[in-house]
Amino acid sequence: MDKRAVGTLSFLFWAAFAAGAHAQNAQIAGTVRDTSGGVIPGATVTARTVDTGFMRTAVTDGQGEYRLPSLPPGRYAVATELAGFTTETRPDITLIIDQTATLNFSLKPAAIAETVTVTGESPIVDITRSDVSTSVSTQQIQDLPVASRRWIDLAMLTPGTSQDNIRGFFYRGNVNIGAGTREYSNAFVVDGVNNTWAEMGEPRQNFAMDAIQEFKVSTSTYKAEYGLATGGVLSVVTKSGTNQRHGSGLLFFRDASITTREFFQTVKPGYRRYQYGGTVRGPIGRNTTRYFFAG
Repeated sequence: MDKRAVGTLSFLFWAAFAAGAHAQNAQIAGTVRDTSGGVIPGATVTARTVDTGFMRTAVTDGQGEYRLPSLPPGRYAVATELAGFTTETRPDITLIIDQTATLNFSLKPAAIAETVTVTGESPIVDITRSDVSTSVSTQQIQDLPVASRRWIDLAMLTPGTSQDNIRGFFYRGNVNIGAGTREYSNAFVVDGVNNTWAEMGEPRQNFAMDAIQEFKVSTSTYKAEYGLATGGVLSVVTKSGTNQRHGSGLLFFRDASITTREFFQTVKPGYRRYQYGGTVRGPIGRNTTRYFFAG
C-alpha cells in the first residue's frame, strides 16, 4: 500500500472516530427557577451550536437543576422552556476546551407563549476548575504573527512555559510546559486522542495552523485522566465543517531582500521561502455530517 493510500485511510479513520472523543469537550450546568426563587422541575433546556446545528437537551430534576455534558467547544444558543412560563434564550454563549459553564435561568409565568432573549452578559467564569491553564482562541491563532507558521509557538505566550534551545535548533517551534521541566514531560492531546511523541516531547502528528480551532496549555493540577505528563498538557481542538460552505487561501513570502543581517553575520545568507495553503469546509448533510480540509 503506497503512502497516499495510507494517508487517505488515516484521515478517514480520524474523521470517523475523533468526534466521539469527549475528553476535551465542555458542559453547561445550572438551575432553573421562577421569579419568586422557587425551583422549576421538568423544564427543558436545549443547547444548539450556531455553526453546525449540533444540539443537546436536558430536563431539570426535582431541585430544578440540569446538566448538558459533552458539548464540543464553540458558540451556542441556550434556551429554557416549560408550558405556562416564558421561554428564556441566551443566544451567544461561547464554550472553550474543558469548560463547565454555569447558566441559571429565571422564568416568568405567562398566559401566552412569550420568549425573552438575554444579551450583553458578563463573560462566563468557570468556578469548577482547579487546573492552572491558559486558552489560546481562534481569534488569537488567526491574528497573532508567527514567523514559523507553527501554531505551537503561540503556547510560549502562556505563563509557566519555556523553550529548549537544543531542540529549538532542529525543531523550529517547541515548548516545555511546566517551568523547569524537561521536554519529555510534555503531553499533547488532539480531539481527546493522545498525540505525544514521548522521545522528543513534540506532537507526534502535526496539523496545519488553519486547522486548529483553539488549544489550552495546562501547567499544573490538571485532571488525572491526562496520564504520563509530569510537566504539563497541551490540549487541542481542531476545526470542523459547518452548515455553510466556506474556503480560504494563504500565501506567506519571506526573502533575504527584506531582512537584515544578524549581529555576527558579515553578509546576509540567501533566503527565500514560500508557504501556501488553504481550507475548505461545508455540509454533506445539514445538521448531521460535515467536512473540513486544510493544507
